[in-house]
This record gives sequence, C-alpha cells and structure tokens, in this order.
Amino acid sequence: MTEKSRPLNLIDSLLVPNEPFPPEYLHIFSDITEADLAEIKKVWPRVPVLRKINLLQDLEGMLESDTLLCYDDFARFALGDEDPEVRSHAIKLLWESNDPKLARIFGELLSGDPSEDVRAEAAAALGNFVLLGELEEVSARVFERTLELLLQQYQSDLADKIRQEILRAVSYCGREEIAAMIKDAFANGSKTWKLAALESMGRSADVRWKNQVLESIHSEDADFQYEAIRAAGELELKAARPVLLKMLAEEVGNTDIYYQTIWALSKIGGESVKETLQDLLEHADNDEEVEVLEMALDNLDFSDENASLDIF
Repeated sequence: MTEKSRPLNLIDSLLVPNEPFPPEYLHIFSDITEADLAEIKKVWPRVPVLRKINLLQDLEGMLESDTLLCYDDFARFALGDEDPEVRSHAIKLLWESNDPKLARIFGELLSGDPSEDVRAEAAAALGNFVLLGELEEVSARVFERTLELLLQQYQSDLADKIRQEILRAVSYCGREEIAAMIKDAFANGSKTWKLAALESMGRSADVRWKNQVLESIHSEDADFQYEAIRAAGELELKAARPVLLKMLAEEVGNTDIYYQTIWALSKIGGESVKETLQDLLEHADNDEEVEVLEMALDNLDFSDENASLDIF
C-alpha cells in the first residue's frame, strides 16, 4: 500500500452509488500507481455505471482547473469499459495528452467502436493530433496517418455527428481538399453541418472565410451567431471589431453570446476594445462576468504584446 492512497476507503467509495465521490480521493487518480490501479481494476466491474460516469466527470472538472494533473493511465484503462458513455468520458480525460500512441488508439475507436458517440468523441480527440502535426510537434508519420484515417472515414457511410466531428478535426490542416469540404458543408448542409463548418472555419486560421463569418454574425439564429463570433475571434478578423463592439454597446441578451463576444474581441484587439472591456468590468453585475472580463483583458494584453513583437 502506498502513502499516496488508501485503497480500502477508495474502493468502498467507488462501490457506494448514491453519495458524492469523496473529493479527498480524487487526487489518487492523477499519476496513479500500478498498485492503486490494480486495486481499482479488481472491483471496477462491480462499480455502478453512473458511479463511473460521475467519477470521470469529476476528474474532467479537476483537469480543467489544474492542467498539471495527469489521469492518462486510469483513462486508458477506462477506455476498455463496456459502457459507451464511460468510454466517451475516458477519451475526454486524454485530450490534454500528446502521447502519439493515443493517435492509434483513438483511430481504432473511430474505426471500430460500436457506439456512434464514442466514435464521434474519438474523431474529436484526433483533431488534437492534426493540430500538433501542423505545429510540427508530432512526427510527420503520426500526422499523415491520422489525417489519412480521418479523411478516409469522412468519405464512408457514417452518421452525420461522426462526420461533423471529423470535419472539425481535419480543419486545422490547410489542404485545399479540406477547405472544399468546409465550403460544401456550409453551403449545402443542414443546420448542424453549417455549425460544424463555422467552427471549422475558425480553426482553419484561413481568412478566406471572412465573408461567411461576418454574414453569420448577423444571423437571427443564436447558435449561428455564437459560432460565427467564435470564428471571428479565432481568425482575428479586424472587420468584425466594429460589429462586435456595437453588439456590446447595445447590450447582448444572450449570456453565452455576450461572453463569446467579449472573448472574441480580446483576440482581435485594436481600437476601443480595451476601453470597452474595462468599462464593462467596472459595471459588471456578478462574479462570473467579472472573471470573464478579467480573463479577456489579460488575453488582450497578451495578444497586443505578441502583435507588437511581430512588427520586428
């Protein structure tokens, strides 16, 4: 038994279905020891499915607030669970990992898992390796194999939600065939396809999508507007600045769109943005709004600093 863990108490907690999982045991799952993982494996088949899902969700929340945590070993084990929702959450726990071996594992899940939800989640996770490939942070071999598999699967007879995740995943790559896929999805697809295309435009870092994004910002559909604003921020579209500033001046009724507008402006930067965000901060109504605005102002300072360095 290690000093880090208390297996008996941990195991007992796993098997209790109707009580919150004790937060003091959650740290055990980060960089978990072989001994602790072996103890968990013994009882895992007896752990109620909802208990497993809630545990994985708790770990996801901790990972969002502390990126130094590492649940890779436990998450890899959970990938083999019989329940598809458990497998999906296990994939989410591995999103921060850059281990190239995961590209093969996610590829196998995309190609062969019986659950559409798991296959869609695997496709989304593979997008990280496309991005890493574009940044030359994984080998060309891993990048090319990942991209080849995604494009192959995109052309097969899969559910729309899987193919839409594939589109988002490959959109980090600037190849013309992928741009054509995005264009077709936006022009001819259903609402969910158009939304996937808008998100893909933002990820592409390609200003060719400027007109589509700017037009969609004016959409009366809140979902389209939200994705278009996000894409404008990702693309750092200067032409979107006056539109977004006007939206803030007229008060945005939808909280999600309001926060996304703030964040997009922090990425775009430029004239009047800092003053506007500071004024909003002074008149913020709640702690959440204060936190969003403070993060946006920090990001704006970071973006402006990088922009000044680019001059040289």
